[in-house]
Amino acid sequence: MWKRPEPMDILQLFLPIFPDDRVRRCAIEWMAEMTNDEIIDYLPQLLEALKHETWSNSPLACLLLERSLTSPRIAHYLYWYLTQSLPGNTPQNTSEERICEVRVARYRRRLQMLMRALLVTVGEAMENSFHKQTNLLLLVNDAAKEVKKAKDASKMMVLRKHMEIVNQHLRSTQTALPLSPGRIACGVDVNQCDYFKSNTVPLKIMFETRDNFVPHGGHSESRSSPEGSPGFDQTSFSTLESSSIAPVIFKRGDDLRQDSLAMQLIRVMEKIWLSEDQNLKMVTFSCVPTGDCEGMIELVRQAKTLREIQTAHGMNVPLRVQSIQEWLQKYNQSPLEYARAVKNFTESCAGYCIATYILGVGDRHNDNIMIKTTGHLFHIDFGKFFGEAELFINFKRDRTPFVLSQDMAYVINGGEEKPAQMFQDFMNLCCKGFNILRKNGNLLVNLVALMTSSGIRGIGSNAVEFVRNALLPDLSNNMAYVINGGEEKPAQMFQDFMNLCCKGFNILRKNGNLLVNLVALASHGWSHN
Repeated sequence: MWKRPEPMDILQLFLPIFPDDRVRRCAIEWMAEMTNDEIIDYLPQLLEALKHETWSNSPLACLLLERSLTSPRIAHYLYWYLTQSLPGNTPQNTSEERICEVRVARYRRRLQMLMRALLVTVGEAMENSFHKQTNLLLLVNDAAKEVKKAKDASKMMVLRKHMEIVNQHLRSTQTALPLSPGRIACGVDVNQCDYFKSNTVPLKIMFETRDNFVPHGGHSESRSSPEGSPGFDQTSFSTLESSSIAPVIFKRGDDLRQDSLAMQLIRVMEKIWLSEDQNLKMVTFSCVPTGDCEGMIELVRQAKTLREIQTAHGMNVPLRVQSIQEWLQKYNQSPLEYARAVKNFTESCAGYCIATYILGVGDRHNDNIMIKTTGHLFHIDFGKFFGEAELFINFKRDRTPFVLSQDMAYVINGGEEKPAQMFQDFMNLCCKGFNILRKNGNLLVNLVALMTSSGIRGIGSNAVEFVRNALLPDLSNNMAYVINGGEEKPAQMFQDFMNLCCKGFNILRKNGNLLVNLVALASHGWSHN
């Protein structure tokens, strides 16, 4: 008899290389024991797996519908995953390019059948909620189009006009937000709404909200984020807590499925670390594509971009190594608060260094790295990943897999310009977190492999191979850590690599744009020893 696999190992049985109905039916029987939280974690991949079923009326489709009946949260997210996969299927989800419809033509009828079955299964109240969300998106979409077309001098006036229309609509028709079924929008703070000065001109919308209790269903288990970790919560915004204002970015013109997938994979990494008692204080945010190249993104509050922090004293002032440290001290004035902020910064920086390396996230600069006043560092804008680099005059602008700038290293090192124990602890943390993901690498590879049929740009066999190679599968655990007397100590190769990074401090003082690449140095050392 086969030993029953862990839930994370079941996913590989849904790959196209396992077409046998008996194998897939067995996988469904095992998956029936997964909690609703776990089903939601892997919902994008399960929807992709549905495309590879022999019949539309498959055990997997039945499982998704059964769970949708018992869990409104699963029904909510399944509806929006289906909507983004069916351009032109709803009024707000229209595609300007025929190529988008061609992309999904092969699976369109099957997905439409599942959508119809879902709407019948969830009942009239839930279906009405979906219609309300669609109507809200129509108004927001119109606003985004008009603001983008308007001249710079009149953009704000056009925005306020349309936000007032949205506000009046929500006053009469309160609506759940696509980002979370646990938040009901009942108005808009028109005066606080804004737009971003970029090519796509995203809108910043300040929704006035109230809590909406959404039951987990019979297969759920209660899970709370560890203290100090503002992790993602599926029932409410990760950064809102009990706030009545929900800051949301509405964006048109970019394929937000890339951001959504990146966030999902980072949340999975965080859960793997937490299962190994490794809390890297990760900040993630909700991102829901609501149509072809459009969607909503949760705006993390009390956070600034690295550029805003570095240029606080003016654009013409040279980069100061103390810039992040002084900014954190401004919001954490007591020694205890500041020490906690530095700890949050160090651990979250380690987590995102590992995550962006494994996912091959490109186009990293000081406008898409952010820091919360509590010290938590996180990344935004995942338009390029799995090794796709930003080009500048045919040269790759991304020379290293992740960013560790001079002022970031200064905070981690306790405000010292010469390497100290705190910086070595940081590198030990990076190495430990990386090895934990290596041990669970099959899950990450399978999650990416299941998405190769999604049509997301950059997700193909090359992406699967990229993640597999990034996890360094040919190395043994002994090459990662040497265990002496029950105590884990970095192996000699890691010690050499740390010394190389520490030497980087002297170079950093001369060149603030230098990026220290921890894992690249480590892998370079492994391949030559």
